[in-house]
Amino acid sequence: KGECVAGRSRTLPRNIRACGGTGGVLPVYIEDYVGTYIRRLTESGFPECSAVILVGQVMETEIGRCLFVKGAIRACGICEGDHPTFGEDIWNEKKKKIRMYFPYDEVVGWCIAGPGFHMLQEEVFLRVHIDNFADSEKIFCCYESLEKELTVRICEGGSFRILPGYCIYYEKNDEMQSYMLEEAEVSRRVIREKTEGINEASEKKGEIERLEELRKKKEEKGGSFRKDIMQLAAIACILVLIVSVMVGTDTLAELKE
Repeated sequence: KGECVAGRSRTLPRNIRACGGTGGVLPVYIEDYVGTYIRRLTESGFPECSAVILVGQVMETEIGRCLFVKGAIRACGICEGDHPTFGEDIWNEKKKKIRMYFPYDEVVGWCIAGPGFHMLQEEVFLRVHIDNFADSEKIFCCYESLEKELTVRICEGGSFRILPGYCIYYEKNDEMQSYMLEEAEVSRRVIREKTEGINEASEKKGEIERLEELRKKKEEKGGSFRKDIMQLAAIACILVLIVSVMVGTDTLAELKE
C-alpha cells in the first residue's frame, strides 16, 4: 500500500473517489469501510444521533501532508443528554478498542451521525471539539442521514472551517472489517437478549393470565354450585312446607270427625 508508518509517509492511494472539491489546507482521505460504517449507524436501529471516534494518521505524501482516516470506533453514551460529552470512562474504553483493532493508528477526530443534528448549535460541537480534539490536524465530521451527506470540518482560530470536500479511498482494511464484524455480532446478541427477555416476559404474562382465568372459572363453578345448593334447599323447604300443610289439613279433618 506504500505506507511507511515509522516515517509517517506514504504514496497516495490509487483507487479513490472525490466527494466535492479536493486539496485545501489538509486533504482528507476516508477509507470506504469507515464511510460505510458511519452510514450503517443511522440505518440499523441505533440511537437517532450516534458518535464515533475516527482513527488514522497524518502522513506526508507527494502533494504534502494528508489525513488518512482508517477506522471508526462507536462511542456509546456521548450523545445522551443535551450535548455530546466525552467522559474519562468513555475515553478509557475507546483507547482499549483502538489499541485492540488499530494498534498502529491514533485518534484523528470524531464524527456525529444522525437525522436533524444540524438543528443543534454549532458552538456546542465546537466547544466539545476544542476540549477533546485540540490539535489543528484533527477533524470533525457530520453525517446527515436524511440528506445522506458527509461534511468535514477543521478548527482554525477558534472556529470551524468546512473543507471543500474529501476523498474516499479503497484499500484492504482488515482492521476495520474485523471491528465491524464484532459490532454486528454484539448488536445481534443484544437484539437476541432483548427478544428472549420479551418472550420470557410474554410467557410469564401468559401464565399469569391462564392462572387468573382458571381462578375465575373455579370461582364461577363454586358460585354455580352454591347457587344450585341454595335452589335445592329452597325446593326442599317448599316441599316440606307443602307436606306439612297437607299433613296438617288431614289431621285437622280427623280431629273434626
